[in-house]
Order: sequence, then C-alpha cells, then structure tokens
Amino acid sequence: MHTFEWAIAVVAGLACLLITFRLLADAALLEFKKILSPRGAVIGGVTLVLFLIALAPTGTPEFAAPNLAAAAVALVTVPLVLIDRRDQRLPNQITYSLLGIALFLATESANFSGDWAGLWFVLLWAAIPVVFMLLMVLVSRGGVGMGDAKLVAGLSVAAATTSGRLSLSSLAAGFLLGGLYALILLVTKKANRKTEFAFGPFLLAGFWVAYLLLR
Repeated sequence: MHTFEWAIAVVAGLACLLITFRLLADAALLEFKKILSPRGAVIGGVTLVLFLIALAPTGTPEFAAPNLAAAAVALVTVPLVLIDRRDQRLPNQITYSLLGIALFLATESANFSGDWAGLWFVLLWAAIPVVFMLLMVLVSRGGVGMGDAKLVAGLSVAAATTSGRLSLSSLAAGFLLGGLYALILLVTKKANRKTEFAFGPFLLAGFWVAYLLLR
C-alpha cells in the first residue's frame, strides 16, 4: 500500500506548509500566529491536498523532478490566488521564485540522468505558452498583464518537466476556465466587456485540472 512513501509525503507536505503560511503572512493575508485558526486550517488543508496530488497523481507518491515541480506550484497556489483576487497583481517574488525552482529541478534532473536533450525539450515546450502569453499582453491592452505571463512561465516549466502536452493543456485549461467565468459574468450582467478580473486563479486552476486529467 506504499505506506512508507505516503508517510514521507505527508510529513514533507506539513513541513512545506510553512512556506505557504510565510507567503500569506508577508502579504498580510494571514498572521503567522493564526495558522491554527479555521481560515488557516482551510488554507493548510487545500495546500496539503494539492501537495499530495503533485507527488502522487497516479496514486503512488514519487519524488522525481516533475512531482517536486508540481509540489512547488502547490505551495504557492493559495497565496497567489488570494493576492491576485485582492490586488489584481502577482508578486514577482513568488512568480520568479517558482520559475527558478522549476528551472533548477529540470536542470538537476538532466544533470542526474545525463539527458540534456530532455532539458531542451522542457525549455521548448515551456517557451510556447510563454510566447503566446507575451503576445496576449501586447494585444489585450491590459486584459492580460505581465504578472500573468510570468506566472505562466513558471507553470509551463513545471508542467513541461512532466510532458509537453501538460504544458500546453495547462494554459488551454486556464483560458477555458477564465473564459467560462467571463461568459457567466456577461450573461448574468454582473460585468461588461471592459470589466477586469484576476486571471491568475484561472491559470492556476487550469494547471491542476490539466495535471490531474490531461497529463
């Protein structure tokens, strides 16, 4: 039943939760001393579930580079969602850190296995969504921001360590979810074509939908 692997995954997840709570405290979203409050428990529970999904998408915990990259996404998902919803911005400190960690893991994986062609594969498939997002920043006239593009860079590298398909499907799922939300707002007349809303949460949701269903 892989009890030992699951025990390690849970312990690692609980330890890594401190990163999530630190990011929330720095953003004035949750005081560090209140991590045991009901709000802290919900945030911790969601983050731990995502962390375990990252390590065990097929039901068995693994600690390879693709799983660890997804685990890094898990740790920043809730902070980025809450910050973007409140401020409609995605902090460089977090998005650049995610990108750096994903690149480090991809590089170390290539160094360990000797498969440097695999690293170029990761970079190529990650570059496609990034280029697309940069074009969207140019043509959307503020609808898509550079923060979104930086987030996609980190998500795409993390996804591409698993597969090129995941890198593309993650972005596609994010746009689909964001588009459906915008359509609902328009139909219910809660927004118009000029209404801006935080797009980062949908990019993150798209990553997790793709990670579970479209790998």
